[in-house]
Amino acid sequence: MLQQTRSRRGGACVTYLPKARRAFGAEGEAFLQIRWNYAWCLSQDDESSRDDVREAVGILEELFQTTLRILGPTHPF
Repeated sequence: MLQQTRSRRGGACVTYLPKARRAFGAEGEAFLQIRWNYAWCLSQDDESSRDDVREAVGILEELFQTTLRILGPTHPF
């Protein structure tokens, strides 16, 4: 049952991330926050696999570069 819950949760993220990107824009602050939350959840889940953690690290590294470029180095993001 836990695996089914993880599959549904992961499936929802895959479904809603593209919709959020279209709604907020790929470099919109709201979409960046949604991606940060997704990466944080992936990395903090006790049931996360190594691949999940690697994905989270990749997302966070990409977000760091994007926020630095878009929002500037003095933004508290």
